[in-house]
Amino acid sequence: MRTLEANFDDDTQLVFPIKNDSAALAHPLISGTAPVELGHYAVARHHFQIRPQGQADWLLLHCLEGEGEVVVAGQRQQLRANELLCIPPQTPHEYAASHKAPWTLVWCHFRLGSAASGLVTPSIQRLQSAARQQQLLAHWSELFAVCAAQYTVANAVCASQLLRLILAESYWLADDQPQAAGNEHLTQAILHMQRHLGVHQTLAELAQGLALPKSTLSRLFHQAYQMGPLDYWTRLRMEKACQQLRISRTPVKTIAAQLGYADPLYFSRQFKRVIGLAPSQYRTR
Repeated sequence: MRTLEANFDDDTQLVFPIKNDSAALAHPLISGTAPVELGHYAVARHHFQIRPQGQADWLLLHCLEGEGEVVVAGQRQQLRANELLCIPPQTPHEYAASHKAPWTLVWCHFRLGSAASGLVTPSIQRLQSAARQQQLLAHWSELFAVCAAQYTVANAVCASQLLRLILAESYWLADDQPQAAGNEHLTQAILHMQRHLGVHQTLAELAQGLALPKSTLSRLFHQAYQMGPLDYWTRLRMEKACQQLRISRTPVKTIAAQLGYADPLYFSRQFKRVIGLAPSQYRTR
């Protein structure tokens, strides 16, 4: 079963304190998309909800596995694996997990400001590619980590922008990554990199593990991302480092070690080359 990256237990529910922070809710970087409550239910047998009067906020349902039935304003539809649905406020609805294949569900109640009102529609969106599915899972994982950390306005801004990214990529970004749509070799390479951020391999070792010629692997990455496979892998590590620097006080040398860098100074040089700032500057900006 596919679950998020260990930032929460199988069944988790978080109430983000922004719900009662009127000043933060009015912040220009937050007001457009403000998550107020979110959760994750794994293989949610007997899970159901009935709201005849709807609710005050928008609700995003993202089915990761299995399926369930959703009724919105009298319209009945199935929500299956790798599909998302946004339910508007004050809209009668009910939903329930399938008895035969109960869903694994990520959900989020959120405020949608007028400036972002066109970001979503009350229709089911399907994530076609494995790469896009993994991309959204990574965003969800980071959103849960930020919302579970100590509440600050900075974290609230990050949470808002992560939710906006989830919505934008689900509803607006075509599910056909340039030069990479349907390319199983490229998808598998990226999944391998995401799952082994702390592992460092040569191009030959990476290609051998993926059963591809080095030249083919390099060509795929240069066509899709204008960089080589190892540079792309480094960027993934630095994006993970950015996440840890934003949401935790973990020492830089510990973050470096988690990402496979025995030398913290070398890690810092790589971080500055990719991000443009030293880790300490990034954390305090």
